[in-house]
Amino acid sequence: MLIAAGAATFAVAFHFSGSGGDDIVQPVARSADHSGIAASAATVPAGLAPATNAPGAARAGDVPAAPDLPRRTSITASASKDPFAPKGWLPPPPPPLPAAPAMAAPPPPPPTAPPVPFRFVGLIEEKSAKPAAFIAKGDALYVVHVGDVVESTYRVESFNSAQVVVTYLPLQQQQTIEVTGG
Repeated sequence: MLIAAGAATFAVAFHFSGSGGDDIVQPVARSADHSGIAASAATVPAGLAPATNAPGAARAGDVPAAPDLPRRTSITASASKDPFAPKGWLPPPPPPLPAAPAMAAPPPPPPTAPPVPFRFVGLIEEKSAKPAAFIAKGDALYVVHVGDVVESTYRVESFNSAQVVVTYLPLQQQQTIEVTGG
């Protein structure tokens, strides 16, 4: 059955193809007057000639009937665009502004000494040969003289009944410990 269907298909195709082999199409020379139909109609077989009265039938040399119709873009131009790019109603954002030259940050402030951790407690006779001051840090009480270094960080410069002047040694900055009422 398949063989019979194949043979019938071949016979129909052979019949309609013009089995004579004499129907070889020859190239046609066209005239330059853009009418081309009269010059080339004689060499084209009757069944293959374009219909001249059909509306919208375009011929090879014809000028388009409606020049103001919009034209489609070519496939190569539209293929270069991303068909999956996001689309929206809003216009795209403006391009970023060029970066301003980075200004140098101001130099950091010079380091300062931390607050003095001691409090001034009192004095031992100011008129004695070697006066001493009492300073405290937490529960520790220190008896200091002028020139003493306390905790390897502070040097006692001077003292009187109202204050003790010390120097913070890492930065060589002077600080004052005031008398507290506690």
